[in-house]
Amino acid sequence: MGVEPVPSWVIPPPGGFTAEGFLRLTGMPPHTELIDGALVFAARRGRWHSRVINRLLGELDRQAPAELRADREMTVKLGKRQAPEPDVLVVTAEAYAREDPSTYYFPEDVVLAVEAVSPDSEDRDRTRSPASTRRRASRTTGASRTTAAPRPRTSTSATPRPGRTP
Repeated sequence: MGVEPVPSWVIPPPGGFTAEGFLRLTGMPPHTELIDGALVFAARRGRWHSRVINRLLGELDRQAPAELRADREMTVKLGKRQAPEPDVLVVTAEAYAREDPSTYYFPEDVVLAVEAVSPDSEDRDRTRSPASTRRRASRTTGASRTTAAPRPRTSTSATPRPGRTP
């Protein structure tokens, strides 16, 4: 049994990947993210993770005012070298209905980003992703927005409790 060659798109260009280049890549595994110019591949997700996402998505969308919608697992183009994929997002209804771009959101579209914490990404989900998303979204929507909209927030869900399923 031989080792398969690494696909050419895995090799970063000099200086690392940019969000623009990342968003044009094809053939990547599901839920690949761009963090600090590097590709980050997600481990296979289990039932707990999927159930948490489904429940959060349903409840957030059900309770959101008409000008907001919940979505799942969409990339957010935060900056030149940052394009994370939060598990659940609450975005403006305008962004949700927008046809182009259809594969990602801009920071100003995002009101809330949620990560269901998984063992393979606990550090990233609890510290790096929330801080980066919050910092970028706040810069974009904070002082420059003229309407009284909620400030962008990032949250992480609790880890699963033993003996309890969502």
